[in-house]
Amino acid sequence: MTKDIARLFSLVKYSASDGVLRRVSNNKPVYLEIRHGLPYMTVEGARINARRTVIALMTGRWPDPHEYRFIGDDPKDLRWELFYPRRERGKKACRTCGVLLPLRHFHKNPQRTDKRGSYCKDCLRNKDQKNYEASRINTLAKKYGISRDTYKAMVEAQDNKCAICGEQCGTGRHLAVDHCHESGKVRGLLCRGCNVGLGHFKDNPKLLLLAAKYLLKT
Repeated sequence: MTKDIARLFSLVKYSASDGVLRRVSNNKPVYLEIRHGLPYMTVEGARINARRTVIALMTGRWPDPHEYRFIGDDPKDLRWELFYPRRERGKKACRTCGVLLPLRHFHKNPQRTDKRGSYCKDCLRNKDQKNYEASRINTLAKKYGISRDTYKAMVEAQDNKCAICGEQCGTGRHLAVDHCHESGKVRGLLCRGCNVGLGHFKDNPKLLLLAAKYLLKT
């Protein structure tokens, strides 16, 4: 944060909910004047562009000239959601993080003018991960009757390894919850291969023993 912005924070504060600039000293709204269609304010004798002030207070830096555009019928309406980054050629701003990125960071969308989606790939990936985690928590509770903390404790107890083959579960993967289909009791955590294998053998120990004898015989 530059010294100018630090000084600005000591003089003016901004309310993002109603878009009002207030003086720190007395909490009174700052008077805005319109010059050439732009809102200005005067603080300690210095005339400052109100829109640049809002951006500086919200982002902690002074924006470059014409870096942001403002849409709204009333120039004095300084609500933050009415500020949008200007689009550079070959770039666009993500509607979630607001970062101006090259178009390759957005998925293709033929229905839009620029043929790209509104959200960058990183934001979509984070959103998908959050949705997956939320869905997994609901599944653990509804299907197996255990909480996320219980699942984590089981993973730690097994050292993040399959209870059958001992394979270490890699990053981004989850051990499957193995349970008895008759009683519903959770037996342990298995890798995908072992869990699917038990399902193919219908959780029948006799079939598994016969399969073991068959393999040993050969």
